[in-house]
Amino acid sequence: MNVETSPHPIIGYREWSWDPARRRLVGPFTEVAWEPGTTTASCSKSHRPWRRQHVAPDPGCYCGLYADYRPEAMHGGELGQLTRQLTDEAIHDALERIGVAADIVSRWFGDRKGKVYGAVALEGRVCLHESGLRGERARVVVLAYQPRQRALVAEIAALYDAEAVPDGALRQAAARFGVEPLTTTTFP
Repeated sequence: MNVETSPHPIIGYREWSWDPARRRLVGPFTEVAWEPGTTTASCSKSHRPWRRQHVAPDPGCYCGLYADYRPEAMHGGELGQLTRQLTDEAIHDALERIGVAADIVSRWFGDRKGKVYGAVALEGRVCLHESGLRGERARVVVLAYQPRQRALVAEIAALYDAEAVPDGALRQAAARFGVEPLTTTTFP
């Protein structure tokens, strides 16, 4: 894993759940809300109290704000045909077989209409690894909508001072806000 401070915002793609009660985007595996503007990561050492205190992201830890390299990696995002071909039930069963907690699986595969996809600009320390990237700071820059979600995503985008674009235009719109990593180990 490579951790560096990039001179440019690094673009990553991710999924959130929309929490209408808090009016916030929430990570799919946590209850941590992303605030409008810049969200800053911190390490919660509670899962490993013997670890040294450090700034997120740290290459020896799981902390940081996660994103994927490509929008295709997201469940319902741009070009998400691979996961669309798999049924939610098949993915749900596979996650349970490998021991992912039932409440997390339920939250992930609950109401798919509450899922929001988009691009973030990562800044500060950024950790590149095979399955994605983790950043110290991130802000939501573009949210993608499918036709049935257009009004909701436009409302959320306005709250986050982000753009709302059709699903197929996500990558092109995100390019205006930063650069994508050259490889899983090389910063631009």
